[in-house]
Amino acid sequence: MSINPNRLPVSRTHNYWRMMQPICQALAILAATSFPCRADDGFISSGTIVVVEFAADRFIVAADSRVANTNKFDACKILPLGDKMFVVMNGRIASNPPNNYLDAFAAARTSFDAIKRTPAGKDQLRQVVDQWVETITPQFNEMFKRDPDGFFVNEARDNLLIATFGGVDEKGNLHGYVVYVQFYFSVEKDMPDTQFVPHLKPYVIPWNYDPRDGVWPSGEPDKIGVLEFLNGRTPRAARAQADFLKKTSADPTADVEALRIQAALESAIDWAIHPELIGRPVDLMELRKGGTIHWIHRKPNCPAN
Repeated sequence: MSINPNRLPVSRTHNYWRMMQPICQALAILAATSFPCRADDGFISSGTIVVVEFAADRFIVAADSRVANTNKFDACKILPLGDKMFVVMNGRIASNPPNNYLDAFAAARTSFDAIKRTPAGKDQLRQVVDQWVETITPQFNEMFKRDPDGFFVNEARDNLLIATFGGVDEKGNLHGYVVYVQFYFSVEKDMPDTQFVPHLKPYVIPWNYDPRDGVWPSGEPDKIGVLEFLNGRTPRAARAQADFLKKTSADPTADVEALRIQAALESAIDWAIHPELIGRPVDLMELRKGGTIHWIHRKPNCPAN
C-alpha cells in the first residue's frame, strides 16, 4: 500500500522546507499522467496540479487549466457538488468515447444528486463519497475486463485514482476525505492456466483539521514547484515571493493566504519541466466553515455550483 500524504504541516512563519521529504516520497507513488489526455491505451488520465489547503475556518482549492498536450487552457478541474461540497481528482478518470463505461467526475455528480434527495445525515459528504466508490467500482471492473493488460501501462503503482472531497455539514463544520483507488491481483486457476486477476480496493481516508493547517499539492510531478514557492529558499522562489508580497501589500483588502496558494501554483506552472501538461489560468475557490462555495477566480466556462 502506498504512502498517503493526506496533509502536510505548514508553519505560520512560512518555513516549508521540512515538507520536502514527504513530498519527494509521495512523488514516487502518485499518478503522473496528463489532464485530460487521450492515451493510446484508450483511457483518459488526469495528472493536473491541484492544491488544497485545509485551514481552521476554510478550504482553499486551486487548479491549473491546461488540457494536456494541447493549446487549450479551458479545463475545469475543480468540480463543485452543489454549493457546499467539491471534489478534485487525478489519475485514471475516464474511458475514451465511445466506450464511456468509466467517468469518475460524472460519477461524482450522480452520487451527489442521489444523496441530496435523501434526508441530511450526520455526514452527508461521507455518504456522497461512499456512493461514488460504489458507482465507480463496477466501472473500473469493466475496464479491467476490457483491457487487462493496457489498463496498467504507464500507471503509477498502487494508485489508479486519487480523489479529494471537501464539504460543510448541516452544523457548518468542515469535513474532508481523500480516496485512494488502488488495485491488487489474485491468483486464479491452476497451472498451466494460472491467471493474475486485478481487483479494485478503494481506501477512504478522513482528512481532519490539524491546528498546524495543511497544504497538499496533488497531481503531476511539477507540483513540487508549489512547495518551492512556499518555502522561498531558492533564488527564483525568493524573487517570486518578493513580487507577490509587493503586489498584495498594495491592496489592504487582498485575501493574502488564498492568493499565496494561487501564486504558488502559478510559479509551479512557470517553472514546469513538463509545460505541455499544465498551464494558466489558475481557478481558485474557497469553502468556509458554515458557508458556501465562493469563487475567487473561475473561468467563465466552468460551473459555479
